[in-house]
Amino acid sequence: MLDTQCTVGNWISEDLVERLGMKEEMRCIEAPDGRDFNGQPVVACTMISFEWSHPDGTTIHSPVDFFVGNRRDIDMIFGSHYIKEKGLLTLHKGRMLPIMPYRERTCARS
Repeated sequence: MLDTQCTVGNWISEDLVERLGMKEEMRCIEAPDGRDFNGQPVVACTMISFEWSHPDGTTIHSPVDFFVGNRRDIDMIFGSHYIKEKGLLTLHKGRMLPIMPYRERTCARS
């Protein structure tokens, strides 16, 4: 997932790290203070780096660090800094439409 609102690095689930057979490559870190869009804490006590290449072997991507998170609902997130650094998306802030959760009014009208 490309997440332009994720400003706390790149993330990967521990489940995916296990499925890839790379759990031994995780290293302990000081946990960043991350929250999801609902304000719930996202906890990471480890980090892992990945390096990959294009299937034809012509492009090798330098290592990318990921916080290993406690979430099971998303396998991998590329955060806003990585997206911008690699030019994966072009953001036009003047054309962004913020979408907010709907909340019904609770005050009575007279």
